[in-house]
Amino acid sequence: MKNLILFDIDDTIINTVLFRKIQDETLADFLGVNDLEIKKARSEYYHNLKRGSDFSIDEYLGLLARKYNQDFEKIKNVFLNKKNIELCLYKEAPLILASLKKQGFPLGIFSEGYESFQLHKIESNNLLKFFNKEHIYIMRRKIDEKIISNFPEKTIIIDDKPSILIELKKFKNIIPVQITRENLIDNSIVCENHINNLEELFGLLLKFNNS
Repeated sequence: MKNLILFDIDDTIINTVLFRKIQDETLADFLGVNDLEIKKARSEYYHNLKRGSDFSIDEYLGLLARKYNQDFEKIKNVFLNKKNIELCLYKEAPLILASLKKQGFPLGIFSEGYESFQLHKIESNNLLKFFNKEHIYIMRRKIDEKIISNFPEKTIIIDDKPSILIELKKFKNIIPVQITRENLIDNSIVCENHINNLEELFGLLLKFNNS
């Protein structure tokens, strides 16, 4: 039986640093303002959140719509533009997912945030076909003991956040794998198993298979 492999989305499959930059520029162009002004508004909105996973596009875009007296639905359509999200996909992701699926690995998602927005990032890049529907876990707070403890033995979870990985290490049924992308603010290594990109996952899978 192949290991279940669960993937985080942000900074694992999608480059969120690039995504924020592109969205700031796109919204600024639509609203006719400087992108630094949009960046400031976004930063102020994030500052009032308890966690980054509490980011709500409806709240944020509603704030911009009121501030600039613009139609909310038009701003939302600009923000959710699939072409922008496609530009933020880590290029190796589709090939790696396709190869793993072909090899018989059950694949899933383990992500934080609002489900509709997170799935939109996946669907915009035509990646949903690689994941088993029963293994899509998108929660506002993904460290949920009841859910994680019921994952199959030796479930592999790939994530970028040290705080999440430290918690995952407490579960005996989980093999946490840390991905350390170049653009991340916090690349502190907290896992024995770590990779710099998804291509390096194959080497780890060989190691797990031989251990």
